Amino acid sequence: MAPGMSTRHVVFLGGNGHCTARLTPARAALVREGVRLTEARYPGFEGRPRAGDLDRFLQAVSDEIRSADRDGSPARVYATGIGALIALGLRARGKLRDVPLLLQAPVLWDWSEGGCRG
Repeated sequence: MAPGMSTRHVVFLGGNGHCTARLTPARAALVREGVRLTEARYPGFEGRPRAGDLDRFLQAVSDEIRSADRDGSPARVYATGIGALIALGLRARGKLRDVPLLLQAPVLWDWSEGGCRG
């Protein structure tokens, strides 16, 4: 990284099948380019306590994203699979509005009554 450049930050919201080990090669390459990669840890996974409902789950993920960066706003959010749906759920609740999102893989949603129809 060139002198005087600030570290860029990406928060990763993983999808089904994600594991930290898969990001190890990417993390090493990104560090060389001055990019810090942080994973959002979801409640109820990897031994963490479950959230009581969807709103508490999304709030916990939002808090996790905010705590990953000093100013409370990551430079980017990169989300795959169900992580992309979580990112959209946060944005629908007024979170991440000023944060660019990169969504990878199909994201199906329908917020109308009757469930998710894609």
